[in-house]
Amino acid sequence: CDWMAGFVRQLVGAVIGVFVKQRFVMLMGREHYSYCEKLAELAETGRVRAVIDRRCRLQEVAGAIGELEAGGVCGKVVVLPGRV
Repeated sequence: CDWMAGFVRQLVGAVIGVFVKQRFVMLMGREHYSYCEKLAELAETGRVRAVIDRRCRLQEVAGAIGELEAGGVCGKVVVLPGRV
């Protein structure tokens, strides 16, 4: 169930904690959407934009990954669908 999110994992941990030496402590956090909403607002108004280093076709992805691993990419690499 989606409403339980990560709660099942904590319940399983509590049950297993009875049989092991480790101490288990439950911790629940609140989700804050305000940052995501602010970022979405900035993106919609054009004040924040993704930096695109280059666009490549699916056939060129291996080379793009090599450049990324070598540190030769500043920004995002966009993979375009379709044929050349």
